[in-house]
Amino acid sequence: MLSLILRSDVLEIGCHKYSESPDLEPLLSALRSSEQRTVEIESEGKRWRKAIIDDALGLYLLYDYEISKCLELNLCFLPSEGAFSPSNTFNGRLFIDKIAIASGSSGKPLLGQSSLKFSRAGGGWEAASEFFLVYVRRRGSDLIGNVSISFLRRPRFSVEK
Repeated sequence: MLSLILRSDVLEIGCHKYSESPDLEPLLSALRSSEQRTVEIESEGKRWRKAIIDDALGLYLLYDYEISKCLELNLCFLPSEGAFSPSNTFNGRLFIDKIAIASGSSGKPLLGQSSLKFSRAGGGWEAASEFFLVYVRRRGSDLIGNVSISFLRRPRFSVEK
């Protein structure tokens, strides 16, 4: 079973550790992703980004063509109908520090019990560190719908230079 551990300074996927935007192929390998579908995202008529969706694992990645890196990992704990939603829910294990996150989990333990300082934001909870921006979308009163992990350490985009 796929196991991920997120702390304020590192995302561990099995024996692989990430603190910055990873290359696509090594990340897919670490996730043990064997079959994906891709949705191309264009901006002003040009390929800009793509979503790599793994229906079997219940997750999707956001990849940026300009920097050739993955920007975001999304784990879907409840069914969704978004453009990049996998057909299945996430079937691995996620720990944020030592807090187990699973389908049907409440987001309340994230408040005050994590090295990532979560606070309520929009329809969920948000936390940021030097390395990650984490957004936990809420469904219903306080159930976790999905978890988005954005890598903040990445090459600069051309507009930032």
